[in-house]
Amino acid sequence: MDTDEPTRTPLPETALFEVSRQKIEEFNRALGRPSDELGERRAAPATFPIVLAIDGVETALARSGLGIGLADIVHRDQRFTYTRPIYAGDVLSTSTRIAKIDSLGDAHSLTITVDMADAGGNHVCTATSTVVSRTNRGAP
Repeated sequence: MDTDEPTRTPLPETALFEVSRQKIEEFNRALGRPSDELGERRAAPATFPIVLAIDGVETALARSGLGIGLADIVHRDQRFTYTRPIYAGDVLSTSTRIAKIDSLGDAHSLTITVDMADAGGNHVCTATSTVVSRTNRGAP
């Protein structure tokens, strides 16, 4: 069963997230990259938005009505679409929605988008995550 029903209402925006030099440096260390690769403006690595997107994915799963959480999924695909880079000092808000739910036999594939905007409301990045449930609890 395919359904677009969950896409009708975006989930509530999250609390603001301040991108600090420290958070970017911690992320780079986790990737094994030296922090001097950030440049003068301290641009975040291209995959940094996953820090914000994971909260959106968790919220979307909790509100999907499928009865699944982070422990019930495997990650299938991840994409980031940028309007501009993320820099230290940015204050970002997110808006999350479930873009698509597909039935895959006894499992579900969910495509979840997390839009990130700066303090002025300007789009910065969209993280698109596709996850697959490992169980069929709560199937529609």
